Amino acid sequence: MKILKNRAFTLAEVLITLVIIGVVAAMTIPTLLAKYQEKQTVIKLKQTYSILSQAIRSVQEDVGTPDDWDLVSNWASNQKDAYLIAEYLLPSLKVVQDCGFSSSPCISDKTYKYLNGVDAGKYGNGFYSVILMNGTSISWSGFNSNERIDFFIDINGPKKPNTWGKDLFAISWFRDKGLYPLGSPSIGIDKYNCDKSGAGWGCAYHVLHYENMSYLK
Repeated sequence: MKILKNRAFTLAEVLITLVIIGVVAAMTIPTLLAKYQEKQTVIKLKQTYSILSQAIRSVQEDVGTPDDWDLVSNWASNQKDAYLIAEYLLPSLKVVQDCGFSSSPCISDKTYKYLNGVDAGKYGNGFYSVILMNGTSISWSGFNSNERIDFFIDINGPKKPNTWGKDLFAISWFRDKGLYPLGSPSIGIDKYNCDKSGAGWGCAYHVLHYENMSYLK
């Protein structure tokens, strides 16, 4: 009668197995992480667009659209207009941090970048900034050229990458049209500006409409 002996793995076999596992992990983890970050960006931008839309709609029932908010609508009055917009919207925005006209800790005080890597400069001077319950920050000023209010959405606040089309997006309220993400064909502004060679201004529409960030590939 034969007695079967237990055969243990040799040290070399264990090391080879660990190396293979490490190589597979190094190849797959970055892809899984990128997909997770993409999904979180889509979710947060959709949430924020909905929250902002509901807030404007709530104010509209009482005092009308931004046309009726007594905004002065010129560059010299941006802070005054921004504060007035805050008075109307804050009760409905689910805010956890009100930074007012101070960038920190709502948005980065460092230089932002366009999607093509070119410096976009700092933004936030004269802007009113808040952080929502979902961790997203929103900043705004007054009317831009008396035609629209730009809401700048940073889905992770002051954290990196601080880049248009990656974590920074724009949703605007247009006179006679309503609230639209930049890049929407309905408004004709930055309609094609969402690729790695461009500024990335028009990527908000792509993320909300297609629910992905395929333009980064």
